[in-house]
Amino acid sequence: MENDFLYRPQTQYENLGDALIAKNLLEILENYGEIYIDDKNVPSNYIEIIKNKACVSHEVYKCHFAFYR
Repeated sequence: MENDFLYRPQTQYENLGDALIAKNLLEILENYGEIYIDDKNVPSNYIEIIKNKACVSHEVYKCHFAFYR
């Protein structure tokens, strides 16, 4: 049985370190289930960092962006 996770990014969006930590968290969580990201009111550049496989080891595949523009 897989789990469902809801991730709401609440951070300093201009801080690259926070984005990379979030990306690492999502990479870990994707091993345990589906991830739903509430990206409403989240800057698009922050979302692109989370989605970008060049930032960390691989692209996060099990993420669903709930309000992606």
